[in-house]
Amino acid sequence: MLGREGALNRMIIPFKFYVGGPLGTGNQWLSWIHITDLTRMIRFVIENQELTGPINATAPGSVTMKEFSHVLGEVMNRPSWLQVPTWILKVALGQMADMLLHGQRVVPNKIIDAGFEFRFNKLKSTLEDVFGARNGE
Repeated sequence: MLGREGALNRMIIPFKFYVGGPLGTGNQWLSWIHITDLTRMIRFVIENQELTGPINATAPGSVTMKEFSHVLGEVMNRPSWLQVPTWILKVALGQMADMLLHGQRVVPNKIIDAGFEFRFNKLKSTLEDVFGARNGE
């Protein structure tokens, strides 16, 4: 989830110090969703009771960790050059590192087919909105 809370807060720390970059190989898929779309999606599901079963709560545009890091650096006006080696993540985070190193490409077909329209379906505009909201605090 991309918003004022969540994993993004931890991911931006190295970028603030100009040492940001992809985690591991950078080839793993990263699914994301703007907090606004997530809350709208929950309401949509509640209001459309014909939707049953699991629904992928993610934006339609999955990216690789490498792409995510590049766009994040671009939006923050910071370089995205320092790749964090897999072994460092495993030492620092233990089993939690697996979540970051083995991504999945998730597509929200069910909710799109039901007529849900995302306000934030492009990563760059999503991050610009998130950082704009942070700067406006």
